[in-house]
Amino acid sequence: MLIMALLFGCSSQAAPEAKQASNPITFWYDKTGVAGEAIEQTINGFKQAHPELEVNSVYVADLTVGGGQKLLSAIAGGTGPDVVFFDRFQIASWAQQDALTDLTSLMEQDGVDSSRFYPAAWNEVVVDGKIFGMPVTTDGRVLFYNKDHFMEAGLNPDNPPRTIKELEQAAAQLDDKSADDNRAAFVPWAGQGNFYTWGWTFGGEFYNLDSGEVTANDPNIVAAMQWIQDYANAHDVTKFSAITSNAQLDPFAAGQISMEVGNNLLVSTIKNNNPDLNYGVTPIPAPEGHESTTWSGGYSVVIPRGAKNVEGGFELVKYFAEDTAQEFMAGAYLSVVPEVNEKVFADDPVSQQILGLLDIAHWRPVISQGQLLWNELQSGMETAYNNKAKPQDILNDITAKVNEALKQDRQN
Repeated sequence: MLIMALLFGCSSQAAPEAKQASNPITFWYDKTGVAGEAIEQTINGFKQAHPELEVNSVYVADLTVGGGQKLLSAIAGGTGPDVVFFDRFQIASWAQQDALTDLTSLMEQDGVDSSRFYPAAWNEVVVDGKIFGMPVTTDGRVLFYNKDHFMEAGLNPDNPPRTIKELEQAAAQLDDKSADDNRAAFVPWAGQGNFYTWGWTFGGEFYNLDSGEVTANDPNIVAAMQWIQDYANAHDVTKFSAITSNAQLDPFAAGQISMEVGNNLLVSTIKNNNPDLNYGVTPIPAPEGHESTTWSGGYSVVIPRGAKNVEGGFELVKYFAEDTAQEFMAGAYLSVVPEVNEKVFADDPVSQQILGLLDIAHWRPVISQGQLLWNELQSGMETAYNNKAKPQDILNDITAKVNEALKQDRQN
């Protein structure tokens, strides 16, 4: 954040005047595999739809890793791209430091309809009422479970756990029936079992929109971390760590974990690496008195500050949200447009269950210190499951640290 402030200052940038679309559009992305293929399909589709526009598509490894120094340096040096494939939850921090182009007026002039998108996807590109990106992918989290493991343990694969208590009972039964040191019943923090998942599952809220403050020490969030710590204390954390850290493939996809919180990318992983895996999905079990829920993340396309071809770049930004492009992107992710998902995944019962939860999905707080909050929650959960501190103390410290950083941002 300090680097960004030094590079760009903290002024509020209005949408620039459009540049000539005859200039080549430079597009950067950092995805490989099925995700990279979906992006390239989209770029090729854009070229066919807009033969009058030239696009230079460039793969740039680790584009936004480590605070995005590679991209920030390019932008500051005047050699940045016109459009970037960008992790959506980072938009708020980059916008706050004036590193992105405000697209509000261009979106309004073009009549972009925000109601086409899932709320969780659209709300992450809007910062203080201004639009800084176009949502292009999304996901959702559910509990994956191995049906063969369930049957071996005498559990009904057609009746997966619905509550935290049932989850614990199933895990105990699965552990009793497996003496394999390379297999575990359930690891709360494996896969997509990050702390946002459990905080929301236990009914907590991480941010108060009215006060503008982080609320990571919400009593329900404390209860979630206490549950994780208690679960770890009752099981062999060393065994868990060996399974989750040494796996060459996602441990659930490899058959090493019987139950795991995952998202739609796990569906693709299984399909590509272990297509015979006999599995099902179900909403994430919640404590008694709480409804099952999920949360969504995903990617966007943005126009960095100082882009040389805003007009052409905005044409590409818009194309990424069109149905044709969204069908390409659904080859690796979920579309951010419900109607596209209904078409693409009509015969996919697993994806249908994930899609059924997206209208109620949570999204990460749209704040300038979103990355700090993520990092602190993840490290705090690790501290908890290694039994190095009390959850209440961990979350009190996180709340104070992130709120102080937010305060400094507002003052600057």
